Parts: sequence; C-alpha cells; structure tokens
Amino acid sequence: MSNVVDLSDHQHAQHRASEWLAKIDRGLSPDEEQRLHIWLSARPENRQALLALSDQWDAMDELGRLAEIFPEPEYRREQGRWRRHPAILSLSFVFLVAIALGVWFASHVNSVPAMAVAIKQVENRFETSRGEQSTVTLLDGSQLTLNTNTLIRAVYTQSERQIYLERGEVSIEVAHNRQRPFIVYVEDKMVRAVGTAFNLKIRADQRVELIVTEGKVLVGSHKTAGGSHSVTQMRDEPAFNSAEAAPVAAGQRMLLGDALEQVQAIKPEDIRVQLAWQSGSLVFRGESLEEAIAEIERYTPVEFVIQDDDLKQLRVAGMFRTGDVEGLLASLKENFNVSSQRVSAEKVILTRR
Repeated sequence: MSNVVDLSDHQHAQHRASEWLAKIDRGLSPDEEQRLHIWLSARPENRQALLALSDQWDAMDELGRLAEIFPEPEYRREQGRWRRHPAILSLSFVFLVAIALGVWFASHVNSVPAMAVAIKQVENRFETSRGEQSTVTLLDGSQLTLNTNTLIRAVYTQSERQIYLERGEVSIEVAHNRQRPFIVYVEDKMVRAVGTAFNLKIRADQRVELIVTEGKVLVGSHKTAGGSHSVTQMRDEPAFNSAEAAPVAAGQRMLLGDALEQVQAIKPEDIRVQLAWQSGSLVFRGESLEEAIAEIERYTPVEFVIQDDDLKQLRVAGMFRTGDVEGLLASLKENFNVSSQRVSAEKVILTRR
C-alpha cells in the first residue's frame, strides 16, 4: 500500500474555491450562481474545499445566503446562523489534515540537516531565504517553523533556552521545562514561555506582532549597553523579571514597539488568517491592493509596481498560494479588473483594465 498522497485534485479545488469566495463576497450574478452550482456538483472535493476555506475567510454568512445550493442535510438552520453538519465538518478536517501532512513532509525533507546540527551543538543558526519555509526541532523538543526570509539564533545556557529573532517571522511550540525557561529576544523585548505556542513577526514598520495560540507568555523589555544583544552578553545575565512583565494569553495579540501596546483579543478565524502562511497560503479580507502586494512580495523576488495611485486603494479579498505569481495575476484580472504587464522576469506593472 502506497504512503504517497496525491494532493493535486485538492489543491486545484482549493484554488478554485478561493476564486469563488472572492466572487461570493462581491455578489454573484444569476449566471455565476448557476455555474457555482455546477462546479459544486461536479466533485465532492469542490464542496469540501469551499466549506474548509470559508472558515479561514470568515465567509459562513455569505455561504448561508446561498444555502439552497447545498443539498440537505449538509446545512441546518440553528439559532439564526447556518451551522455545518458533523459529516461535512469531519470531511473538511480530513481535507485540512491531508494538506498539513503534505506541507509537513515537504518542509521536513529540507530541515533534516538543520535538525542534525541542533542535536550536536548548543548554539545554532537557522535561516530561510525569500519564499522558503522550514521547520526545525531543537534538542529540547521545541519546534520552530520559520517563514520566508527569517533568521533565528538558538542558544542553550545553564539557566535558559534562548532564541534570537533577527528578522522575519517564526511560529514556536515550546517544550515544557520549568527548570530552564524559554525566552525569545527581539531587539530590546523579551518573550518568556514555559509550555505554550505563539507566533512572532517583525513587521515592515519594525514593530513586532505577537499572537499567542496556546498557553500564556510574559512580555518584558531588556536593555543592553549600546542597545545590542550578543550571545556572550546574554549568557550570564539575570533571569527574566516576571514582576515587570505583561501577560499575553491564548487568543490574544500584542504589538511590541518602543513601548508595549495594549493586549487585544483576536478571533480564532483571524488567527487562522494570520497563520495561513504555515499551509502555504495568504488570505486577504478587504486589505488594500498596496497592502496585499507588500505581503505577497515577501514570498517572491518579483517586484510589483502599481501604476495608478487610486488602484493602490482597491480592496481585495481571496486566498492566494505563496509564490504563485501567475495565479495571483490571473485572479486580479478575473476578479478585480486589474491588468498586468511583465517588463522583466522580476518586475510586473499593474494597471486598471
């Protein structure tokens, strides 16, 4: 029995589902409703992809308005909202697990050498280039998932497990060990965790966005002479001062700039959107074209030039595969009336059609 799973049909259905969700958001014409009905009836994978992506895009209300497209008993009316039938929920879960396994396998094939280094050394450096993602397991069992263009240094001392985020974005699952605290250093900020999971991203404005998905972390400040953080400086310094730290719990976010900003609650669907990069996707739900392009450029060497200033404010919505430039251009043309012109292999000009 083969252990290789062919995900091509699922990936194709996911791509088409993201296009249909964009159309649903702006409103379907009678002809489009009919074509959507035909597409949904063609293959079970199509319906499952649309239902699965709707959670990430928060489109359940839009799908509820089109409930007549879905045969009973896949949806039932409950307390004023459309709820998913348990059978569909189960199938959607299987679909997402299949995608996750494919991404896990692909990332771990490339991360084996880094894992071997982590086992042999106390001090490690992990780096991804633009468009690359990688997952590494540290010698204590903690797991780091590095997003595009990210640089991490990991240092083990007698008293701490230290992680230095130099650039980029990382999602961290911390192995439980109260005797050796796990502390992430980003510029002059410190994030301490015991056994938890969280995401850290250095944004374009140089503020750091923290999202906690499990457990709780403590956030504080750390100043060194000259504002720098070297491995040598950090090894013998006092432990994290919990009394002066701000707690951030699961389902909350905080921006770390010159000062610690107020902790905010973040909805589960917003967390899924923010962390969609872990499954190779980018989700936009009304961001300006300028903001969307800035995010897309993190994953590809292609530069996008928006020709018209008013076009920069165009609101876009949909799911895109990271690094899929051709798919992006096709979606912009079909769904948002944006034309593209390639002037070189690494430069594209965007204009109104």
